Amino acid sequence: LTFTMAFLSLPVARNSVWESVFAIPFERAIKYHRLLGGLAWMLATAHMVLWQAKWLKEGNLWNNVVLRVDNLIIWPDKFHWDNWTIPIAEAAWLLLSATVLIAVCSRRSNYELFLYSHI
Repeated sequence: LTFTMAFLSLPVARNSVWESVFAIPFERAIKYHRLLGGLAWMLATAHMVLWQAKWLKEGNLWNNVVLRVDNLIIWPDKFHWDNWTIPIAEAAWLLLSATVLIAVCSRRSNYELFLYSHI
């Protein structure tokens, strides 16, 4: 996932060094950007679903998905100190999903919405 996100912005830079190095025109580089974006979304989704399946099997899905301070008092053995990252990661996934949905559905019909969702 980190690999795909790192290279996601390389193909979309106009008149960049990367166009000269790889001899790929901007129009063809956009295809790689779309491919890497879809791959990043699929990897993030698979990662999130697998972790949630693990938590469901262990019986602590709700404790990991929703961050609550009183979980420390009620279930100290089920609460992880790094749990604050999970709601942030899920919010980031929702934003990424919205961006992918806008890119797929309304890129040609409403370009401004597509552009602002990418910025």
